[in-house]
Amino acid sequence: MVKGIFGRVLALAAVLVLSIAVVATALHDITPLKAAGQPVSGVAVPQDTPGPPLYPGAPTYQYPPGVAAITPRLPSSNAGTTAQATFTTEDARTFVLTHGLFRDDSGAALSIVRSDIMTAGEASKLLNGEQIGRPPTSLVAVVELHGNFSAGGSVPYGTPPMHFHTGWALFDATTGNYLLGGFSP
Repeated sequence: MVKGIFGRVLALAAVLVLSIAVVATALHDITPLKAAGQPVSGVAVPQDTPGPPLYPGAPTYQYPPGVAAITPRLPSSNAGTTAQATFTTEDARTFVLTHGLFRDDSGAALSIVRSDIMTAGEASKLLNGEQIGRPPTSLVAVVELHGNFSAGGSVPYGTPPMHFHTGWALFDATTGNYLLGGFSP
């Protein structure tokens, strides 16, 4: 009887020690997140570099393509020359205002305060280190607008939505594809 209880206690202790070791290893590998847009010192930020092919024979282009949005209307650059945008900042402004990417909670008209074409590295700095999903030298169009926006709510159930006054959208400046968008306080 004692031998059976002792064996069970020993097995339970072994499982507990292994569980603690697994949790400690997992916690050690977690990188701290930025809080309120502030960089965490001493944390290496991953660079926008493509990973290995998804499967044998996969295309070498590993960046997410985005979603078709702005139709390019300017000629693209020739191979071996500096990349250039295939649409204007006015095209990006018009797309944001006419395609319902953002809606003011009060029904007021949105105010676009910035529409620029810049490198993904510059856009990342503008957005407090947000990963753009493109090499730092790739061109992107950034549209920033002001209004009264809300996002989220009900996850978990009953959580009120968060309110923001600045929204932004990013487009690949060569394909016109919508890459990402978001809100800032």
